[in-house]
Amino acid sequence: MKFARVISAAGETVSVAEKDGKLYKVEGNILDAPHVTDQEVEAKEWLAPIDPRAIICIGANYKAHAEESGKDVPEYPIVFMKNPNAAIGHEQQIKIPKVCDDEVDYEAELVVVIGKPCLNATKANALD
Repeated sequence: MKFARVISAAGETVSVAEKDGKLYKVEGNILDAPHVTDQEVEAKEWLAPIDPRAIICIGANYKAHAEESGKDVPEYPIVFMKNPNAAIGHEQQIKIPKVCDDEVDYEAELVVVIGKPCLNATKANALD
């Protein structure tokens, strides 16, 4: 099942689930036991799948990409943040300022959603 957020034809921002080629309204948090209703939703506009308060990134951690770029992989990953507005929805245009035309690089993204506060999590207790 695929989840998304949309602005419906009625102008409401809703989470939806796709099944059988149709969109259905989701009640509750899509990251924590969502309930898919029988209410069909017509998507007027696709939104970013989540509405994050922060986007925390790890950079320069992919050895093959660093090597093809002629860069060394640092001993420790680079941690940086992106504006939450950087997340976009399905079929939305990626806006690249003209001054950055030669600076944009392709990447694959892996997302980890941490659903509750934690500090100094270990491998042994990471899934608790």
